Amino acid sequence: PTLQKFLRLTTPKIFIIDDDVLFVKILINHLSQNLSPVPIIRTFQVGEIALDALREKPDFVLIDYQLNSKFFDADNGLSIGKQIRKVDPRTTLIFISGQQEISVAVECLKLKPSHYIVKDNSCPKNILEIIRKSSG
Repeated sequence: PTLQKFLRLTTPKIFIIDDDVLFVKILINHLSQNLSPVPIIRTFQVGEIALDALREKPDFVLIDYQLNSKFFDADNGLSIGKQIRKVDPRTTLIFISGQQEISVAVECLKLKPSHYIVKDNSCPKNILEIIRKSSG
């Protein structure tokens, strides 16, 4: 196999779609320090840009429900998740939400994501475990 194919088989590619810069930095740090090999991580503050990058075939897409709250004309995380599902229904889609409302979780779960995680202090650890289990 070529080097590109070898890297593709061994190095997870992770997209993080979230406009919370501090959370993204914490998550990148946690994943980079605890995954071997170190994953390829791309971050996006705007979901539409991530949609354009899906041709890179990420192994995992982490998407914040409250995405793009700063950008009034951009789609929210739920809408972006629906579009990701249309492009590649097999993508490991992980919704992350700081919302405490059950209705938010229900709406996200209708898309049949691989996982739904509450955005709290244990979120990076939970994401790490999901990636490890899925990659192993």
